[in-house]
Amino acid sequence: MLRLRAVFIGFGISALGLAGCNGVLDELGATTTPTNTNASPTGIWNGTDSVSNLQLAAIINSSGQAYFYRSDGVVFAGVVQVAGTTLAASVDGYTVYPVQQFADGSTYGVGTLNGTVTTGATMTATLSFTTDGGTALDGDWSLTYSSLSGDASSLAAITGNYRDIDASPATLADTTLSISGAGVLSAQVAANGCVLNGTVTTDDASFDVYQVSYTLASCAGEYAVLNGVAPQGSVADEAASAITEQFKLPIAPVRLGERVAYNRCLITGQAAQEYEPDGKAAQEVMELYKWASKLVGLSANKRKAPKEKAA
Repeated sequence: MLRLRAVFIGFGISALGLAGCNGVLDELGATTTPTNTNASPTGIWNGTDSVSNLQLAAIINSSGQAYFYRSDGVVFAGVVQVAGTTLAASVDGYTVYPVQQFADGSTYGVGTLNGTVTTGATMTATLSFTTDGGTALDGDWSLTYSSLSGDASSLAAITGNYRDIDASPATLADTTLSISGAGVLSAQVAANGCVLNGTVTTDDASFDVYQVSYTLASCAGEYAVLNGVAPQGSVADEAASAITEQFKLPIAPVRLGERVAYNRCLITGQAAQEYEPDGKAAQEVMELYKWASKLVGLSANKRKAPKEKAA
């Protein structure tokens, strides 16, 4: 992670009262203005997941955009909505490439969060999540508000050059990320040619929370993809270790298995996805495509097949 100081993520009205555009005029002549009673989730939060026993950190901006980071590297992202003290969100979850997968081998999934929040104090939420591989994952989260949240944010405070001393592979540690006074992000990775461009903004200077958006382009291939992997045995793991040691290449998190569909599709002249769209081979290729798309900052949305014209 970048070593930044800032953290990125009454009384009742009488029946004689009159309602007006800017408030309520009571029988005593005083004007009262209705207040927003919704709790605010904005800020930096820390806590635990009692189901997985993993640590959690969350960053939520004033627009409700939220990122929940689990200590095993899994990230859940979505927009939090609050009514009263009730919290709800739909989230996308993904693992940190290139080395991490969910237990079923997938790297992505979707789910929901439901719980409660007290402004500047506590947040609890239940996670219901399903991976692309169909595995259900649950969570029971309990978080508390961090005092860092109250520090004011400003672009002047984060202007400068940064290096990620914990980068993996180590060659990425030589990369310098620059943030200008206008909030412009820029970096180029010498190891693979990737060029990063983006912006940093803050939508509420009252909180120490920043919004970051960026794109990666011109990345050269630097990952080894294992294919023809047997369903059992340790040969693939041994191959991965040898490639990493001898060629200094990280291994793509998605492996292509030894599938019958790859042999049969040669007979028909089709790709595995065409021959058996719902098969294991097609699923693995799609997972590899999604992962590679994220790596270079491209959308991985599926394209619809063109409709055939009637003869």
